[in-house]
Amino acid sequence: MVRLEKDVGRMLSRYYEIYTERTVMEYELFFRFCREFEIFPEMCNKPVLHAVFYELSYLEQQSSFSPEQIHRIMLIKTKKQVFNSGGYLSESGFVKAIMLCGLKCRLFENDSNPISKVINFVEKLLQSKGTQIIKKISGRIQMFTDEVDPMGEIRRKYAEFLKKTVKQDKQEALNKAFEDDV
Repeated sequence: MVRLEKDVGRMLSRYYEIYTERTVMEYELFFRFCREFEIFPEMCNKPVLHAVFYELSYLEQQSSFSPEQIHRIMLIKTKKQVFNSGGYLSESGFVKAIMLCGLKCRLFENDSNPISKVINFVEKLLQSKGTQIIKKISGRIQMFTDEVDPMGEIRRKYAEFLKKTVKQDKQEALNKAFEDDV
């Protein structure tokens, strides 16, 4: 997943820069991105987006603590305290948030492979109206979405994980067809 995070990060970094104007991403900008890229309401509901943003934001702000200290803090702080604190995401936090949204996306909840969930989610983002909005905002700056197949390299790199999903999907379709006949 760390390797995938780097690959997805390269694709999403330009979006982060455009939305934040090279500062940090606050919740309003994150939610705007999610709306424009059809994450909300099509793929994730608002409570999921809220939780992903504020929990990652909180952890980023506490990064000077050890993992054990962060765990203890999270046990002590209530969800309400985490959600009501101001927050922001760095570029790295934004990439993690998008990947978490992919893992929680209701469109791919039957897929048991986390890598394919994230890849399919990012591919869906690239097909959304958000890419057209970005092109207008950025004044047609060359983007990776201008490529013929921006996800091609990622699909090739992670083909072994995606093949398992295709096999699983075929098996599920066969099982469903068999159940429908019975």
